[in-house]
Amino acid sequence: MSGRFFALRLLSAAFKLLAIVNLIAMIGAIVIILIDATDFPTIDSKLPVIGGAAVAAIIGTVLLFGIGQLLDVLMAIEMNTRAMTKILQRTGKLMDERL
Repeated sequence: MSGRFFALRLLSAAFKLLAIVNLIAMIGAIVIILIDATDFPTIDSKLPVIGGAAVAAIIGTVLLFGIGQLLDVLMAIEMNTRAMTKILQRTGKLMDERL
């Protein structure tokens, strides 16, 4: 995918970068929750928050990375469609010449 769809490629990379940032941020949040003893004094108060952060990390990362991959797939489909159109046009011209 050479020079086409620059904005879509940029958006795809941004979504993938956001997925990585989301994962790092959620891991950082879990570490801070585990270390923090004033807001979360017992393990019973930490577990629901850690569970929520873990679920948010998994779902958010997969969702953001999936959106980036979806944009890549859509660009690949468009490039293949354009290539196939050119091939079919050439084939049609050859058939017209032979008939």
